[in-house]
Amino acid sequence: PTTPPGTTWNPSEVAIAEPVAEEVAVVSAPPAKTVANVYDAMATKLEQRSGAELQAQFKQALLRPSALLPLDTDYATTYDREVVESKRDRLLTALVEAETAPPLPYMPDVLQLQLEHNILKSQMVDYLRQQETYIAQQQLLARLHERRLAGEIISDWEALDYEPHVRDDSELATDFADPTTGRYVWKLFPELDGDEFCLMKDTRFDAPAPEVDPLNIILAEHLKATPIHAKLEKKLLTEVTSKLA
Repeated sequence: PTTPPGTTWNPSEVAIAEPVAEEVAVVSAPPAKTVANVYDAMATKLEQRSGAELQAQFKQALLRPSALLPLDTDYATTYDREVVESKRDRLLTALVEAETAPPLPYMPDVLQLQLEHNILKSQMVDYLRQQETYIAQQQLLARLHERRLAGEIISDWEALDYEPHVRDDSELATDFADPTTGRYVWKLFPELDGDEFCLMKDTRFDAPAPEVDPLNIILAEHLKATPIHAKLEKKLLTEVTSKLA
């Protein structure tokens, strides 16, 4: 090819970019996952420790984790082995990390902390019990209110059951010389309801009310209402009496 007019460059000196073959990304297989043994790191950590006795104890714990953490309690709640073993691994990892942790910058006053903890805990328990009784009382009064809203006529005597302090405060009952400790006995034994001297009576020799099967009452009423033929009745009676004799 001839040099175009008006140019001074030699075409042989021009670097022509040759097309480069595109690199095809070779998809390599993902590296095989190596399942890390949780106990290896622990064992290496343990070997670095100085206390021989502690080291032996921890090695025992790693060799027989079930001695440290009884697994049957975990398997009682789930049958999934992975769940139980991951829990065990987490606990053991935390155990080893706590052993290898650097010391605290100060020594905490353990007794003082325990004392404060116990005080706070007892205060919390007291507060929760207060809330519990308050909620129970409000529920009682709400039930009474619901019954009244439903149109029931409730006597003062029955409404006493919904008054929390009358209902189960036996000291209050003692103050008012109520031998039934706040109608509690009358709630347990409704047949004594209203009997002020029920606790002073000796009822050991009283005959208990005969227990009648309600089915028998129904059958008796049916038989009364169903007249049997006189001859048949006589025949039945003779059969029964002969059997009894």
